[in-house]
Amino acid sequence: MSNIELREGAEVVPLKQVRQLYMKVRWLHWMRPRLLKSALERSDFVVSAWDGKRLVGLARVISDGCFNAYIPDVLVHPDYHRRGIGRMLLRRVIERFPHVYNLTVVAENEEGRSFFHAVGFSDERVALRIMRPIRSVVKVQLERWTDGRT
Repeated sequence: MSNIELREGAEVVPLKQVRQLYMKVRWLHWMRPRLLKSALERSDFVVSAWDGKRLVGLARVISDGCFNAYIPDVLVHPDYHRRGIGRMLLRRVIERFPHVYNLTVVAENEEGRSFFHAVGFSDERVALRIMRPIRSVVKVQLERWTDGRT
């Protein structure tokens, strides 16, 4: 495995490389650079994995700093899967939030569930969510930016 370096902060991650990473993992976030930039900047914690100058992984957290921390994104470039990078990112997240009661992540598929189980997460069948169509979310965000309410 290459020497992978972890870096903290949204400011150390160029948006162009973040978009490329999201595209490689086939998440549609890359198609909305303005929203993606805002999501990164508003995250309470961002940790990225680097192989030299190449962004190969990213995790971000939204937290109230006391009771809850939500991990919306853990991404690893497909060329770097099964090399421990996802574990490294999650370990850093867990280390960064020892004071938070509840760390939550959503796994979209069985591969993701298996990965999060292996890192120490357990199934809690208590979470519910509303998933809005991306177009309606983008429309509302654009209206907010137009009105100056970012």
